Amino acid sequence: MGKHPHAFAWVSMLAGPSFSAFLMMMLFNGSALSQLLREPSWFYFSLAFYQPTLISLALGACALPVSGFFLWRLLKNLPTFETFPGQFFVLNATMAGAIFGFLLSVMINFGFELFSSKPDIASIRGEMFISVVISTIMGAMLSFVASHICLAMGRLAKWIN
Repeated sequence: MGKHPHAFAWVSMLAGPSFSAFLMMMLFNGSALSQLLREPSWFYFSLAFYQPTLISLALGACALPVSGFFLWRLLKNLPTFETFPGQFFVLNATMAGAIFGFLLSVMINFGFELFSSKPDIASIRGEMFISVVISTIMGAMLSFVASHICLAMGRLAKWIN
């Protein structure tokens, strides 16, 4: 099964959500990256890498309970597998990303509605529905990509087969 499958599962459970959030931050960070290439300075480096890294670490820390819930099943069943279950890992990571995207979007929408000057949930139902759907899909897609990158890195490091 490889040298350290439990270590790989723990590291991916802790670092995977932050890596997915970092991918999301880099997706929407094109202007800061292009400005950094045109005019290198600490300010543009901070906009391009430092601030997205801090935000992705915070989002990853918020996603730890969801990631832990889904990948705990992998850790619990790991001794019963002969080889590392790559599809099971990707499936659980993708479900965790989708559910975290859904929960984060719902919390942000209700937070904005709660602290708005005129709370009226009926007026923002359509916008909230679209943002929740998009967040769920993005969470699933980014977690899917990040889990495959984690699997490739784990296989390159010979932690798993």
